[in-house]
Amino acid sequence: MPKTIWKAEIEPNSLKDDAYRIDIPARLGARAISVASNPAGRVFVWFEVDPAEPVAELSVWCVGTGFGRVPDGLRFLGTVQQHGYVWHLYCE
Repeated sequence: MPKTIWKAEIEPNSLKDDAYRIDIPARLGARAISVASNPAGRVFVWFEVDPAEPVAELSVWCVGTGFGRVPDGLRFLGTVQQHGYVWHLYCE
């Protein structure tokens, strides 16, 4: 089946000396492709999925500027600003 684009709202956060993991309901093999925030401060991740695949989770990791730890071996997805914070998101 052809892939489609799905969108999910996330709540960024960060942990001191670690990355904050966010699990998004998706499909097996989903691939994050973009992240953005809107003027109201809501943050969204867009990802490619094959809707015929079984339900699985897509994980993204969030690191705040100046605190947290950049996860090893993950792909940088993008940076967003939300209510005075700057978040950097990574994915598998």
